[in-house]
Amino acid sequence: MPAYYDGERRQDTAVYRPSNGIWFFTLSSTGEVQSNRFGIAEDIPTPAYYDGDRLTGIAVFRQSTGIWYQLNSQTGLNILRFGKNGDIPLNSSLIL
Repeated sequence: MPAYYDGERRQDTAVYRPSNGIWFFTLSSTGEVQSNRFGIAEDIPTPAYYDGDRLTGIAVFRQSTGIWYQLNSQTGLNILRFGKNGDIPLNSSLIL
């Protein structure tokens, strides 16, 4: 899940561990490793720019319920029902 998590405009490396819902980030600006618990085993990670602050927000899509959970730096937790059981989220960078 590489993206701009620290605002440096250089890609940071990140992984999502579904077994415990923890995100791990290696920040390009400092090399520091950070972690954040957000999600559960069934969730699909969907990081993206959600609140316009030029930072990638961590987010997950829960297929069983069709609910998106987004943790944004500016607006905090955002919950959105969009989809239904079995849907697969698309990354906007993949859409031509």
